[in-house]
Amino acid sequence: MNRISTLCPKTYEDAPAVGKAIREGIPVVLNLSEVADEKTAYRIFDFSSGVIFALQGSIARVTPKVFILSPAQVSLDGTPNKNANNDPFAN
Repeated sequence: MNRISTLCPKTYEDAPAVGKAIREGIPVVLNLSEVADEKTAYRIFDFSSGVIFALQGSIARVTPKVFILSPAQVSLDGTPNKNANNDPFAN
């Protein structure tokens, strides 16, 4: 691995870029702060979570609307978010 991709989608149509990067083995910093409405942000997060699950990767929250997603061959170290109650992005 020699790079990390930062993605700032604005619409759901931008979501497949997450899948493409993860399939190529590239970790992704997913910044949902530019998404206009919460429903669309949740759909993008849900899509991204599905990609991560299918490819046996990992996902971690950095800030309330920023996540790091890693393919299976890249491990994430750190403590899981213990304040996930009432959080629409928590799985």
